[in-house]
Amino acid sequence: MLVKGTNFETHPVGPCRGVCVDAVDMGEVERTYPDGKTKTVNRLRIVFETDAELASGKTATVALFCNATVGKGSTLAKMLKTWMGRELTKEEVRDGFDVESMIGQPAWLIVSQTEDGQYANIDVLAQMPKGMTPLEPTGEYVRVQDRDDAPFPSAPPTPARKPNKPKPKARPPVADPLPEPDDDDLPF
Repeated sequence: MLVKGTNFETHPVGPCRGVCVDAVDMGEVERTYPDGKTKTVNRLRIVFETDAELASGKTATVALFCNATVGKGSTLAKMLKTWMGRELTKEEVRDGFDVESMIGQPAWLIVSQTEDGQYANIDVLAQMPKGMTPLEPTGEYVRVQDRDDAPFPSAPPTPARKPNKPKPKARPPVADPLPEPDDDDLPF
């Protein structure tokens, strides 16, 4: 997307922590592939807030654009595998994978830019490295479906703007501590 007449800042290059804040069904889009063939495909945009620093001080966002398919070898299936740390199940491939279930999920991203520096691309989408604190959504990003001027047919406008609220995370139950061993139970 070419942005004119704004103070848009391209996401900086490099690794960063991210959190998914939106999944946008862009509808059917005509695409021309490197072999010259043109197809109409359903496209998806997955948006992340990141901890990258922008000169303006605003929260940085970057998006992954891909075909909305989880077939074997698809970009989305490959990215979900590295992000979730597992292959999609046969049922998820057959019945469909709800990409919105990833909203609020942390990720480790490596971002590059086009040669002219105008666009940012997500080259790597992976699980957070162990020991690294996951990023939480700031609440500043408004989901496309919640905007008054939603641009895509699948994103009907709503009467009021609502900030994106992260889904609550399920916390594992706390296990009872193990009892101290009795000296009489020790074999030596």
